[in-house]
Amino acid sequence: MPRRRRREEIVSVSPLVRQLKEISLSQYFAENFMFYLVPLYCNVVIQDIDTGERKTFISKQNYVLLSERSDNEEIRIRLAPFSNELMSQYGIYVKHTPSILEPRIPQRLIDDIISNAVTIPNVSDVYTILRKLFEQYIDFPDKRLYVFMPIWVIGTYFYTMFRKYPYIYVTGMKHSGKTKNLELFEKVCYNAMFSTDISSASLFRVVEDSGATLLIDEAERIDQNLRKLLLSGYKSAGKAYRVEEVGGKKTVVAYNVFCPKAIANIEGLDEVLEDRCIGFTMLRGKNKQIILREVPETHPLFEKAKYLLYTLALTRWYELYKIFNEIQPPLELDGRTWELWKPIFAIAVWIVSDFLNTTSGSIVSRLKEYLNTPVLKDIYTLLVDKIREKQTIDLYENLDYMTVQALLVLVNRDDWYSISEIKNKIIELFIEDEKTAKKITTTKVGNILQKHLGIRKVKKVGNRRYFYIMRQHIEDVAVRLGINIEVIQQQLIANSSEETVVVIRQVERLDNPQQGICEFCGENKTLVAKVEGRYICSDCLSEIQTQSNEQQQLVISDNSNSS
Repeated sequence: MPRRRRREEIVSVSPLVRQLKEISLSQYFAENFMFYLVPLYCNVVIQDIDTGERKTFISKQNYVLLSERSDNEEIRIRLAPFSNELMSQYGIYVKHTPSILEPRIPQRLIDDIISNAVTIPNVSDVYTILRKLFEQYIDFPDKRLYVFMPIWVIGTYFYTMFRKYPYIYVTGMKHSGKTKNLELFEKVCYNAMFSTDISSASLFRVVEDSGATLLIDEAERIDQNLRKLLLSGYKSAGKAYRVEEVGGKKTVVAYNVFCPKAIANIEGLDEVLEDRCIGFTMLRGKNKQIILREVPETHPLFEKAKYLLYTLALTRWYELYKIFNEIQPPLELDGRTWELWKPIFAIAVWIVSDFLNTTSGSIVSRLKEYLNTPVLKDIYTLLVDKIREKQTIDLYENLDYMTVQALLVLVNRDDWYSISEIKNKIIELFIEDEKTAKKITTTKVGNILQKHLGIRKVKKVGNRRYFYIMRQHIEDVAVRLGINIEVIQQQLIANSSEETVVVIRQVERLDNPQQGICEFCGENKTLVAKVEGRYICSDCLSEIQTQSNEQQQLVISDNSNSS
């Protein structure tokens, strides 16, 4: 007898008492709960309604790995079949039912959760295991990367906690270990997969449903779909839009493409993509034993690391959540730079608090005092170096940046400065060849001063134009442009000689004093001398002579006779 088809109709529709937060993520963190969406192999039993006959088969099903923190700070971990009815209890609605991908979570962890045998790991132990793996397989030219890379791996298991998560970009010559670095990421990062393993058409869906750590090798061949994903996918609000056929009609579908990404290539990235990355240059290694050691398909430490990383998130996520929301930058940074580095610093503080057996709150509140401790010192000095690299690139590629940097060096007090001396300072600091120097004209510099930097107070003496420039204004402009004055000062101190620097002002007395505008005080007076090519009055000359000290000397000449 044929089975009767079940007929249903909608009886009523009413709004929920509490509206839900719609997400499309495979991991989620809040102050008092977190979850992972995980596919698992399951025994499925079905029964024939009419005959009662049962059949058993194995299938992959989606589960929720959920951890809750009670008011008395007890942790409860449970495993339950995925449903939006369950998610709604936590104010969550998952937009897409996750694809049933290959299970990645260690079976041992599932067994321990079911038997209530999960133990709380040390963050420092997780970091130590990951560091050991990188030291075993990668010969980094910069040893600080043995600190940075494990921290970045840890962050992939928490990335939705952060507003932005930096891409890793590794470049370098052939056979320098770029691909090997990605292969190690594949073994230990959260849901890691190479982009080459995913078809272009399914890339957006796979990234959204799995929250994959996306590994992109030979990035010279980035197609339009992958580029669209990369441009949007470094921030939590990142969406990529595609026109797809839904129900026989073409419609615009928005995909959440926020996930960790690591990129490797030889030729480099364009400026827009590189701005979303923390980049490193690999060199061919010297340690032959490490160079010849291939990353194996399986290794006991791979499984142990992943077990501890999941367990760390399930039992101690709220600690990192608190650190991340309280930590402040260790030096003056622009918003984009700090957003990329903030997760790295938060995890570093977490590790150090375990190493030192102290509270993370005490480190966060006195972060600058802890910058010389292991782990934090390496991360801080890497940050400073990356800021310097970026400033150097910006300065060489942009005349605005060159001009501001030159003014930071030149303008020590509020005064009148000629365009010629500003131009000459730019050339002195940044331009090495004569052909490029000729392109730096006084007209270009004058336009930058007035139109870009907002310096409007101008006067003309003879054929020369002078701008009245205030030191505070230049420092303010530098901060707005992302030029870190503190880092520049540290670099100048580091590069300076221990000997006293003597500044010599060349002063040439005039045989025939004349009436005119003093180029120091700006008043109409009798001009008696030229100081470094600028006409000055007797009052200003006396003031300069009075200010002369061990750091500043005058060389006064009169018809080629100096005294």
